[in-house]
Formats: sequence, structure tokens, C-alpha cells
Amino acid sequence: METDNNEKRERNLFLTLGEIENAVCGKTTASTDKSNIVSSIFTDSREVNSNKNGLFAAIKGEHIDAHSFVDEVTANGCFSLVEDSNYFIDNTILVDSTKNSLLELASWYRKEKLSNTKIIAVTGSVGKTSTKDMVALAVGAGLKVNKTKGNKNSLIGLPLSIMETETDKDVAVLEVGISEPNEMTKLSKASQPNIAIITNIGYSHIEALGSRENICTEKLAVADYMPNDGMLILNGDEPLFKKKDKHPQKKIYCSIKNTESDCFSTNIKEFDGQTYFTSHIFGKSVSVTLNTLGLHNVSNALFALTAASLLGVDLIKATEALSKFEASGLRQKIYKKDGYTIIADCYNASPESMVAALSVLGEQKGKKIAVLGDMLELGSFAHMLHEKVGQSVLENRIDILITFGSLSKSIAIPVLGKIEVYSFEEDEYDKAADFLRSILTTGDYVLYKASNRMKLQKIIEKV
Repeated sequence: METDNNEKRERNLFLTLGEIENAVCGKTTASTDKSNIVSSIFTDSREVNSNKNGLFAAIKGEHIDAHSFVDEVTANGCFSLVEDSNYFIDNTILVDSTKNSLLELASWYRKEKLSNTKIIAVTGSVGKTSTKDMVALAVGAGLKVNKTKGNKNSLIGLPLSIMETETDKDVAVLEVGISEPNEMTKLSKASQPNIAIITNIGYSHIEALGSRENICTEKLAVADYMPNDGMLILNGDEPLFKKKDKHPQKKIYCSIKNTESDCFSTNIKEFDGQTYFTSHIFGKSVSVTLNTLGLHNVSNALFALTAASLLGVDLIKATEALSKFEASGLRQKIYKKDGYTIIADCYNASPESMVAALSVLGEQKGKKIAVLGDMLELGSFAHMLHEKVGQSVLENRIDILITFGSLSKSIAIPVLGKIEVYSFEEDEYDKAADFLRSILTTGDYVLYKASNRMKLQKIIEKV
């Protein structure tokens, strides 16, 4: 069955300091006992008390140099991985780069300790966390599974996720995220996935990556260190994949539009907060019920069932497991309050996830109110992509648009004079909440959607 990663449990990495030293080509002081056992690896010094005998990776960040915590951490019985020779003391390992060493250690751990574990890497512009959670449920219906906690998916987070995988697990489901060019190849080398899922190609991080074509190329690099018998599960509704992919591994295309794809879903219906559909997985059909809404979640479930099938999990059991899926964090939380319905989807936002959320709102009966804040990291594309979201507001017959922040004012451009529009500045949480309280009535639906840094949850809490 699937491992519950929120459950409190003892983690035992069970590596010696000497093993880690060799894996990262580091060095220890002559008086350090290399036979000491390291039980875990962590990067937040505040977690020292829950990481007894753990290895603290001191990262030099943009604002904080974690080397300043090394003395405190080692005094509490932990070990440290350092790149600053000023902190090279007993029970530390000195390396050229702490960040690179984390990746090297994860790659070594994957080869030496997880050689019998199948790794599924989940990436894409949007939907990574929900897909990862669905995959863990579906695969966990028949195999022992570990999954990334939260969205620990970066150059620092992914190595930790790999090394948090117990060696007795059949499968590890890892979320993989990038924001800069060439990061994916490093993450592929660390994880060496057997199966990779790419949910879609959108505009997230386009400021750094330059174009959707570049984003696609970077995402496909997840297969750079995949074995030749590995498999890429791709969104068959995205034409860029066939244009850009040059990897030798087998490709499996999943679609909610094209019944000629390897795996596809049909008969999609939504009712009373649930989505019903039929998925066709390599010729076998199963009926699926999800306790959430949106076509994007149908796609996510299709990826999950495809992965489960490839690993030999019974599809009926995998389908039953998916019925237990719940969105994590502030991802599409739907609940009632004072007679109206809230769709809280403000963990993060991109043009694609905005359009998906608006399509969910558009399917509801009653007055539809969209509270939309800024989408960040879009660079020179920002105003154009916000306007594009405005077109979706019209297409989904939204009754009232409320924008929050400076960039989101562009969402209003296509709808001005056609629906009610109200705008608030980024710091006007109280004003926005007061206004919403004045207009919300029984039977209304209100969507909150923005990049996480806009903190729309503050408005939700105040209304």
C-alpha cells in the first residue's frame, strides 16, 4: 500500500560518514570517526532536533549562508556538509559545492541503495503535485510506494526526496521541477527514472526559459539519464512533444481528446463536486470517479492509471484508490461557507492553470465570481498572457471579475464593458474582503486564483 508521508516515523538513512565522504569526493578531519552512522539529511537548521545524527547540508543562499549554523548543529550531535573551509571542523565533510554534492550523493544513493526501486519522475508546467499524488495512490494499490513530500522538487529538494526513500520500497514517485536552463539534466542524473510523466507544456518560468519550445526541450531532458528500457508518458494533446523529442525510450501518449492515443479518457461528466469518466488503458476500459473537478484532473488521473498499468498494478484496484484523491494545500479546495461555495486554488498560478480553474468555475450554476491575482515569472509575456486569461473569463461566462495586483489588471482588458469588473491593489486585502462580503449571497461560487506570493488566502480568511 502507499506510504503516508505525513505520518510521523523514524527515518534511518543508515549511511556511514565515510560512505558519504567517498560518494561526494569530500574530505573529513583526521580525528573524525568515519564509521559514524548518518540517519538523515536536512538543509534547515531549525530541524536539528528532529534529525538526530543527521547530516546538515550548509547551503549558501541568496539571503542566508547556512554555514553560520554549522557550529550549533554539530554541537547538537549532528554532522555537516560544508563548502567553506572556515567551518571545516570535526564531524564535517568539506566539498567544493554543497549543492552539487547533494546531487552527487543522491545519484550515488539511487545506484547503490535504490537499484531495486522503480522511480517515476513527474514533471510538467502545471499539475505536477496533483499528478504525483494520484500516481502514488494508483501505484500504491498494488506496490509499496514512497512519494515526494509536498513539492520538494528542486536541485536541493529532489536529492532530499531521493534519500528519504526507504530501500524496501518498490516504487518512488518523485516530483521534478525546474526554473532555469540545464537544471533538468542534473535532476535526471540524480534520479535516473524508469518512468517519466510530463503533464503538459505551458508558460511557467518562460521568463528564464524563453519560449514554450525551450520549455518542452528542458522538460524532455528528464529522460537524459533514463535507462534505454525506460518509458516516457506524454500528454498526447500537446503537439510539441513529437516535434521536440529525440530520446530513444518508448513513448506512451495519453489524451482526453484523441481516441487514437495509447491511453485515453472518454464520457467525461461532472456532477455535485465529482468527475466521472471512462479511461481506456492499453485496450482495457475502467470507470473512474474523482472527488474533484476539472479536465486537467482527468488528464492527471489518466497518467496515474497508465503508470500503474505499466508496473503491473490491477487497474480496478488502482481506480478504486484514485477515488480517495484529495487536492493538497491550497490546490482547488472546494467547500461551502455561509451558503456560497469557495474554490480556493491559490497555491500557484500559470496561464494554463488559470484557464483550467476558470473552466471549473464556468461549469457551476449560480452567480460566478472570479478573484484573480497576478501570475509571476512571465517576463515580457506577462501582459499578453494575463489578457489571454481575460478571454477565458468571457468564454466561461463569469459574472464578476475581481483583479488583485498590478499585472492582473490586464485580465480585465478583454472583458471591460461586458461584465462587472473591480480591481484592488496588491496590499488591499481588507478592502477586497469587505467588498466580497458585500456582494456574496447564497448559491454563489467564488474562485480565488493567483501566484502564491500574492497571498490570496489572506482575503479568504477575512471574508
